[in-house]
Amino acid sequence: MTVNIRRAEIGDQEQILDLQRKCFKEPWSETVCQEALQNPIYFNLVACIEQKLVACLICVLITSEAEIQSLAVLEQYRRQGIASLLLERIIQYLHNKDIQDIFLEVRQSNLSAIQLYQHFGFVQQGLRKDYYRKPIESALLMGYQISKKCNKLPV
Repeated sequence: MTVNIRRAEIGDQEQILDLQRKCFKEPWSETVCQEALQNPIYFNLVACIEQKLVACLICVLITSEAEIQSLAVLEQYRRQGIASLLLERIIQYLHNKDIQDIFLEVRQSNLSAIQLYQHFGFVQQGLRKDYYRKPIESALLMGYQISKKCNKLPV
């Protein structure tokens, strides 16, 4: 299985929206997705296998910080290293852009995602009570300092 990681394009919008609907209880709207694909403050990646979009990472850059707003992998492609490939690529890109810190929110119950982020060196920095709506659930705020860890990415 060959995974092709590339920058997301506006033509990927329908597949990204479909991915969001399949992966999240609160998928992005068409408007939000379009904004993320067209606004230059975003840097977004997709993973494709045989021309099929199977994963996506949406990241917004704000001065010396970045926020991963969405990381989604189709269920049948999970636990195959695709999310790790996307995280490695985005961390390297952000390091080259002199971004210092990356933040994200993750459902408190999403233990596999939390473990993945911890494996990369993300640490919990806070709790956003009742952040998610469907169902109501708190989010862990996690952070990663690129300058201290970029040369120590897991393999």
